[in-house]
Amino acid sequence: VIGIGSSAVVRRGRDLRDGVRVAVKLFHPGGSLQDRRQQRREMDALSRLDHPGLVGLRDGGTESGRPFVVTDLVEGPTLAERIGRAPLPPAEVRRIGAQLADALAHVHQGG
Repeated sequence: VIGIGSSAVVRRGRDLRDGVRVAVKLFHPGGSLQDRRQQRREMDALSRLDHPGLVGLRDGGTESGRPFVVTDLVEGPTLAERIGRAPLPPAEVRRIGAQLADALAHVHQGG
């Protein structure tokens, strides 16, 4: 397990087709209709988008009644962890901010 949230558990896995390490987001059972709609929107959005600042969608579906999403695995510290260690230099903040803004603009352009 690499993460647990209010709607899902994310596990580290391996794609059996090509051996690549992946992240498997397995949604909690018993979600509401609204939860299922949100899960579908997430999968639809990821399937339409291709950007270096976004994880790529590899697969998704339902197994034993539980929806799942398989994405590229991104290893390393989170932004919160990096900020928590020490203040970031202004140049690093500008670089990260520009990358985030670029990825967000791409998502908005994709609907």
